[in-house]
Amino acid sequence: MILQLGLFRLSVFVGVSLISLVMTSFAQETKAMNRYEEVASRHCAASGARNVDFSDRSQRTYFFADATKCISKGSAGSSSSQLEEDQKVVGRMYPEIRKFYSEHGYSSSKDAAQITVLGWARYRSENTSGPLSERVLVKLSQSFGRLTVKSHPPGAAVEVDGMLWDGTTEVTDWTTADKHPVKLTKEGCGPEKGEVVVPAAGDVTFEMTLKCKK
Repeated sequence: MILQLGLFRLSVFVGVSLISLVMTSFAQETKAMNRYEEVASRHCAASGARNVDFSDRSQRTYFFADATKCISKGSAGSSSSQLEEDQKVVGRMYPEIRKFYSEHGYSSSKDAAQITVLGWARYRSENTSGPLSERVLVKLSQSFGRLTVKSHPPGAAVEVDGMLWDGTTEVTDWTTADKHPVKLTKEGCGPEKGEVVVPAAGDVTFEMTLKCKK
C-alpha cells in the first residue's frame, strides 16, 4: 500500500513537471514567433516602401495590400477575407497614426506607413481571429520608437532580440518601445553585447566600440 502511494505521488510529480516544461516551451516559442513576425514585417515594410509615394492614396492602398503577405506569415489563423477587411481598417486609421508621429517630430509619411504595418502585424500575431480593432491598432502603432545602432569601427552586423537586421552599422530602424538586447559582430572583432531601452515615439542610439585584432 505504501509502495503504491509512493508510486502514485511520483507519477503525479512527473506529470506536473512535464506539463510545466511543455507550457514554458510553448510560451518561449510563441514569444520567438511574435518577434519573428515583427522583424519579418519590418523588413517587408521597409523593402515595399522604397518606391511608394505615400501622398498618393492609391499607392498607399497598394502598399497596405502588399503588406498582407507579411502579416499572413505569422497569422495562420487569419483568413484572406479577414486580412482584406484589415486593410480597410489600416487605411482608415493611417491618418491618425501619421498625425500622432507628426506631432512628435516625425513628419515622414513613409515612416508612418511602416509603423502602421508593424502595429498591424503585432496585433495579428496575438489575435489571429476576429475583426481588427481600430483603437487597439492605433495604440499598438503608437508604441514604436526609432533605434540607431553605431559601432567603432563601423560595418558590424546587428542583431536585436536575437534577429538579424538588414544592413550594417550605422543603421536605423523602428522597433517596439521596450528594452532590447543588442549584439554586434564584425570579422576580425570579438562579438559585443549590450542592452538599449527604446522610447515610444522617440529616438535612441546604441553605440559600442568593438575589440578588433590589430
